[in-house]
Amino acid sequence: MNDGNFTVEPLSPATEERVQPEEQFETMVSPSQNPPVQVSPLTVEPQASVKIPWLSAFLTPRQLKYVMLGGLGIIILAVALFFIFRSPFNETRVSLSIEATSSIASGQEVTYKVAYKNGNRVTLKNVKLAFFYPEDSVPLKDGQPAAFTNETVDIGEIGGGGSSDKTFTAIVVGDKGDVRTARAILTYRPSTITSYLQKEVVQPINVMSLEVPLAIDAPQNAISGQSVRYVVTMNNEAGRDINYLRLKATYPRGFRVTSSSPQAAGDNDTWDIASLPDGKSGKITVQGVLVGVQNENKTISFLLQRKMTLSGGEDYVNYEKSEATTVLSLPPLSAQILVNNSDNYTAHLGDRLQYTVILKNNSNSTLERITLTSKLEGNMYDYTSVDTTGFFDSREKTISWNASSFPQLLSLGPNQEARISFTVALNRSFAGSAKDSSVKASVHSETSSVPSGYSVDKIVSDSDVTTRITTSPSLDNKVFVSDPVFGSGGPMPLKVDVKSFFTVKLSLVNPSNDLSSAKIRVVLAPGVTWQDRVRVSGNFPPPVFDPISGIVSWNLGILPGGAGTKTPAVEAYFQISVTPSVNQINQTVLFTRSAVLEGTDNTTNEFVARTLSELRSSNLSDYSGNSTVAQ
Repeated sequence: MNDGNFTVEPLSPATEERVQPEEQFETMVSPSQNPPVQVSPLTVEPQASVKIPWLSAFLTPRQLKYVMLGGLGIIILAVALFFIFRSPFNETRVSLSIEATSSIASGQEVTYKVAYKNGNRVTLKNVKLAFFYPEDSVPLKDGQPAAFTNETVDIGEIGGGGSSDKTFTAIVVGDKGDVRTARAILTYRPSTITSYLQKEVVQPINVMSLEVPLAIDAPQNAISGQSVRYVVTMNNEAGRDINYLRLKATYPRGFRVTSSSPQAAGDNDTWDIASLPDGKSGKITVQGVLVGVQNENKTISFLLQRKMTLSGGEDYVNYEKSEATTVLSLPPLSAQILVNNSDNYTAHLGDRLQYTVILKNNSNSTLERITLTSKLEGNMYDYTSVDTTGFFDSREKTISWNASSFPQLLSLGPNQEARISFTVALNRSFAGSAKDSSVKASVHSETSSVPSGYSVDKIVSDSDVTTRITTSPSLDNKVFVSDPVFGSGGPMPLKVDVKSFFTVKLSLVNPSNDLSSAKIRVVLAPGVTWQDRVRVSGNFPPPVFDPISGIVSWNLGILPGGAGTKTPAVEAYFQISVTPSVNQINQTVLFTRSAVLEGTDNTTNEFVARTLSELRSSNLSDYSGNSTVAQ
């Protein structure tokens, strides 16, 4: 059909071979050579497609469709990138940096300059800068040593294009070759969004040299229970005299100082050095006994400090630090003591404790002429009850054994074990107002029979066991006709259909350890009325009554040790009433069914409970007349 400048033609057979079945009815539009005429409305059959003449020669209709879709995608991507890069906020335009020296001598003062910038057009709100000082450094605040290890600065807002910086100062210490790293975190919220963002940077500093290097001479290996010696040498390599130094030791657990040279101050752990001349050295020696288990690492550290004049005056600040580790080996002779076959036994008042001493020869040689003693410590022991095959010295509270009472002390073969026991009872009540009561038994053994390969004069082994004693609180309950605060009311003896009032008193004594989660439950008998009148001693909360269950609950929280012995007893009072019925004539009236105290011993973690029996009208503490109901 010819219509103006365009001719609508059916697809040629050749074209039909190139298209899919669904395209077989598409039509092709091509220019016409006829002269221009008035264009009439064009009607195209369904599923016809318009072909662009110059592309039709190269592409099928399907390929042409993909080309047009690809072009559309490029346009969408270009528009998206345009809007992204013209956004008023971009996280990459917020910068944070730390400026500081890259290397120092240990003990040098370092200033960190933390710079931040907002390269966006929008304002950053709720801006906070957190700075974390390097490990073992001494932060300086207004020239004074500070106890904190990090600090946070509330910046508030940073306007578009705004920038600033903050400075932080610290004395940085470490061993030669250490890397000490400072860290800064900037937290903020752009005004155009609701989420908080963070920027974080770090600044490492290398410790290149030490002005006063510390050298620790410590044994690489040691036998548990044997004496060890630590020697610390300080060399002044600063190129100048250094005055007012202080050396502080941190000992490993299980180390007991026996001597030091020069004599240490404080807890045998501090030495003050008035002056260390340039090029000179100083030496400190510490001797002691190191106890632990086989293959345990025992680390000792020494911290050298120097006195500095700061804006707030003079103070000692950390200068250098060094440490050394000793590995413990199994001793040829080991001693262990158990109580009731346990090393963690919890005892009760009046218990009889059975102690077992275990000696073991861990070597391949016979150990001879072993001495063995045990010492008892604690005033909760009933020393009159000590039962042993050895000799008990009541003055020294020490038990000694010899070969006549313990033959294996004379000769203990390779890898052999020997045991001996003794018993002692605990007192049935706490001594005085003892708090967190416990007892301790220790054992000491030694022999000069040293196997080959050990460079010691004698072999020593020590062990001890501490036994905690659970607190023994007591609960007492009484009932009164008259009370100085609540008064009295109603007839006594009790009468049918007439109300009478009574006051119940609860009294608590806790002579030893604190009792946590302490609470008392009192069950009122049927027919007993709660009068809602209570009072307590101290600052404890008052008891409360549940009318559904009929239970009076008193939640004390922590019942302190020493209550009722060192301090006044803890007490509570509440008033009740009863109106007897005719079926109770000539009978006593039941007031409470039971009273129960519960709690947990803070020292032994043992659950403690005490129960009291019922209270009746026959139990009145201030009335001795007829306690039954009268007509």
